[in-house]
Amino acid sequence: MSFLKFAASLLPRIGRDRIEEDLGLLLNELNTVTIPALKLAQDSLGKGLKSKEGQAIEKQYRAYIRNPEKGSMVDSVRIRLEASAKLLGVLQGHVEKGFEKELFIAGLTLRKATVLRLIEVTSFASLYALRMMNYLYIMEANVNGAEHYVTDNMSPGEIKRIKGHVFEFCTALNAVGQPTDKAQKTLDSIPEVLVGPNAQAALSAFGSNTTDAFLLGTLSGFTYNPIYHIGLIVGEYQSSRAKQARELRSMLELRALYLERQKTNNPDAGLDQEISVVRGRIDRLSESLRKFEENLE
Repeated sequence: MSFLKFAASLLPRIGRDRIEEDLGLLLNELNTVTIPALKLAQDSLGKGLKSKEGQAIEKQYRAYIRNPEKGSMVDSVRIRLEASAKLLGVLQGHVEKGFEKELFIAGLTLRKATVLRLIEVTSFASLYALRMMNYLYIMEANVNGAEHYVTDNMSPGEIKRIKGHVFEFCTALNAVGQPTDKAQKTLDSIPEVLVGPNAQAALSAFGSNTTDAFLLGTLSGFTYNPIYHIGLIVGEYQSSRAKQARELRSMLELRALYLERQKTNNPDAGLDQEISVVRGRIDRLSESLRKFEENLE
């Protein structure tokens, strides 16, 4: 999706305080939830995936990710998201120094639009990483002989969403997971040209290497953050999003323990029950967030 279409989908006016708050919450999510969960997953999933579903995801990941890191896919994702956390610090500086108190979309420039888009795709990548790890844990447990484990632990809709958005996930990581100095240089090179409804001629003079410097043009509304695009109660969305991320981290810790007990043939009925309870909370939060996402799509 071009930046012209992206700009046209934004709310007419966005307060700088909303962007700054979103950045702070996202940085906290990465540092306290997503990245620690990936470090834990490396111990359980980083030594090679046995399930054909997990291997299929990794094959796609290796095909779509640019300059893949050596080692496991799990560790590669962690490294990219650690880089994205550093990039958020750069974006905070751009917002603080370069954004007006009220950002009117009619006067939105290409560089500011790129800053917003990078924040959005980082947000998408953080939550998708948690969902993907949950999927991988389930598929690995299923290989080890847990009857009906997949159908009991993940809905067909969630499986479809994980399998269907690997490309978008890798595209996001390619953009936000690069070295910070390189990302900073790229961002600084983007001109402050308007991206309003009459900007097509001006933008065409620069070429795609400038107008889509982070190669995000292929991403759809699925990767948008609703708080910038649709009228809603921002606090409600942010609260549900933060709660789901925390619940997913708790779930991944339980999944890791389940997989370990399964390998040692040491089942725990209490652990199964705890997983079921946490899954119920995640499902309710997912339904709430899905309504926002469907509006974007």
